[in-house]
Amino acid sequence: MRRLAILALLTVLAAGCSAPSPTPITLPENVAPPAIMPPADTEEIVDLASGDLAKTLSLAPNAVEVVSVEAVDWPDAGLGCPQPGKAYAQVITPGLRITLQAEGWTYTYHADLAGQVVLCAQTGPTDSTPVPADGAEPYTY
Repeated sequence: MRRLAILALLTVLAAGCSAPSPTPITLPENVAPPAIMPPADTEEIVDLASGDLAKTLSLAPNAVEVVSVEAVDWPDAGLGCPQPGKAYAQVITPGLRITLQAEGWTYTYHADLAGQVVLCAQTGPTDSTPVPADGAEPYTY
């Protein structure tokens, strides 16, 4: 009988040493992630990309339409468009993804906030597969 009393006492003591049950946390539902807004001074960088495209295609600057501008943190100084044989600083590089349109084609420029712009991809009016830009003229149908 004495063993049973000691066992019961030890069980009660062991239960008293356990951690309290955690309080449930209620998370809000359907919360959109915070939007990454481009910095306010991006107009100059967008103008650089737009001007570069107009010059590359021999178009008037007003023939290039800005479709979208998105703030991006590039994984390195290659701005997401590394060129073969080049080395890039391995640092997170804040920048922009600029989507432009001209003559039915869509062009994607990658930029850093210092004003370096790189034509990264282009898609044709009926072609939805991005083609890496390598300085060649766009393919026409």
